[in-house]
Amino acid sequence: MDNFGPLYSFLSSLTWALGVSVYSRLATHTAPTTINWTRVALAWPVFVFAAWLEAGSFLSLVHAILDLDFSFWILLSASVLCSYAAADVVFMKATQSLGAPTALAIASVYPVWSALLGSWVNKQSLSALQWMGLLAVVAGVSYVVMCDRKETKKISWFGVLAALAVSLLWSANTWTLGQLGSDHSMSTINVCRMGLAILLLPMIHRILREDRSIFVRGRDLKRFGVVFLVEAAAGAFFFVQGLALSPLAVGAALSSLAPVLVVPLAVLSGSASPTDYKKIPAIVIVVLGLMGLLVVVP
Repeated sequence: MDNFGPLYSFLSSLTWALGVSVYSRLATHTAPTTINWTRVALAWPVFVFAAWLEAGSFLSLVHAILDLDFSFWILLSASVLCSYAAADVVFMKATQSLGAPTALAIASVYPVWSALLGSWVNKQSLSALQWMGLLAVVAGVSYVVMCDRKETKKISWFGVLAALAVSLLWSANTWTLGQLGSDHSMSTINVCRMGLAILLLPMIHRILREDRSIFVRGRDLKRFGVVFLVEAAAGAFFFVQGLALSPLAVGAALSSLAPVLVVPLAVLSGSASPTDYKKIPAIVIVVLGLMGLLVVVP
C-alpha cells in the first residue's frame, strides 16, 4: 500500500463534502442527473489535458485509448453503470420509497461489501480489530445520515432492497476502479469514464422522466462553476488514486466520510444547526473506528 493512498481517499471525501454544501442547495430546483452531468462535463477537459500531457501528443493519446484492451472497457463500463448510471436510477427509487436519509444510511454500508470483495478477490485480509473499526465507521456514518431525517416514512421492503442494491453497486464501483487504477493512468481512466458518463447521463435523465433540463441554470453555473470544476476534478483524482493505492476496505471507508465531514465544516463556517451537534458522539465513534481500521494495514 502506498502511504498516500489513505490520504487520497480521505481527500476525496473532503472534496465531496465541500461539493455537497453547494449541491444540496441546488437540489431544490436542479435534477441529480443535471448536477452529475455538469460535474463530469466540466471536469472531463481537465483530464483530457492531463492525459494529453502524459501521452506527449494528442495523437498519441488517441492511439493509447484505442489500444486499451477489452477487459479495460468491461471494467470501465461496470464502473460507470455502478456509479453514474444504474446506481443513480436505483437510488432515486429507494429515496422515493424511504426518503433520502434512510436510503443513504442503508446504502452507506457499501464499505463492508468492498471489504468482503477485497478479502475474497484481492486476498486483502482484515484483522478482527480492523473489522470492528470498519463496522464502527459504517455505523457512525449511517447514524449521522439518519439524524437528518425530517419525516418518518413507512418502511418499504422494496425501498430497503433498492438501497441495499445501491450499496452493492457502489462497492462494485470501488473494486472496478481499484483494479483499473492499479494498471492504468488515472488521467486515462477518468477521460474514458467521464466521457462515457457524459453520453449516458442524458439517457438516465430521460429514464427518470425528469421534466427539468439536463443543463444547469446559467446563473447557478456562473455562481458555482468553480466549485463544480474543483470538486469534480480533484474529487475524481483523489477517489481513483485512493482506491488504486489502498486496500479496498481502507479506500472505501475513507472515501465514504463526506456526511461526517460536512458537520465540522458547518461548525467552522458558523452554519451548524442543533442537529449537527447531536451528531458529535457518532463522529467520535467514526474516528475511533478509523483508528482501529488503520492500526495495521495488511
